[in-house]
Amino acid sequence: MDNTIKSIFRDCTDQLDGRIPGTDIKWCEALKIRLDYKLGHLWLLLEPSVYVPEKADEAARLRSAGFIREKLARRYNKQWNCFLDAWITFLLGSGRERTFRTFGIEEGVDAKFHSVESQASVVELLDNEPPV
Repeated sequence: MDNTIKSIFRDCTDQLDGRIPGTDIKWCEALKIRLDYKLGHLWLLLEPSVYVPEKADEAARLRSAGFIREKLARRYNKQWNCFLDAWITFLLGSGRERTFRTFGIEEGVDAKFHSVESQASVVELLDNEPPV
């Protein structure tokens, strides 16, 4: 794994990925991303999580679900904030402000978002240009 990524998450955890004990199932730290439009603004919602590939085997699914539940249940405010700050740094860099474009094209329809970190590690997408 890239040393830059490891350094960003260093304060949150010693292990960013691995195998679920007693299985060959791999897991890794992940981020759920969702857009929501509220109060006249488009918000980028970030939720630190744990990713495990879907398994067809019922026993593997149950073991995976239990592992994820246990891993996330041990995270309290300090740990959640650490992961959230680490993911924001990973996405936005140290400047905490960035412009994203859907396709990066100059002609045609291309959504453009300008993100700014505000209080409580909330990322608001500003100046969004809705598709025509």
